[in-house]
Amino acid sequence: MTGHKRLSLKAVRKLARATVVQAWSVLAATRAQVDSAQARVKAAEFAFESVRREFGAGQRSTFELLTVQQAVLNARIALVMTQRERVTSSYALLAAVGRLAPGVLGLPTESYDPSVHIIRSGIPGSGCARLMAADAVSDCTSLRTHGRSYLLRSQLGALG
Repeated sequence: MTGHKRLSLKAVRKLARATVVQAWSVLAATRAQVDSAQARVKAAEFAFESVRREFGAGQRSTFELLTVQQAVLNARIALVMTQRERVTSSYALLAAVGRLAPGVLGLPTESYDPSVHIIRSGIPGSGCARLMAADAVSDCTSLRTHGRSYLLRSQLGALG
């Protein structure tokens, strides 16, 4: 490996490590924010119940009751927003460590295979445009397992 490539590889590793550390820090911060938002919701609900009882006894006005009720709604909205941030940051961490994939997440979906897309689209320069005949498509699908050099050999065989 040349010196330039080695430096480039070290830079990529350093960047990947920094990305993971940042994603982990953001996740830890959002977890703390969710805990704080949950405490704010509990406090706002307690205040609302107190004001509601005082309103029933005639000690609070309708305006005060509505103001405290709005505070409860605002606290709940803030909680949902911080929960969304926590989920987003957990996916960012999975992406940073290379684990954000349908199979890892247990999603019932097919994984995207770019070689199949190239085969189906017949992109010029991909080498598959000439092999789109029904009997030659199986040669083109070997791109996934054997790489481009095999595909070029199968093209030469199909043309010759």
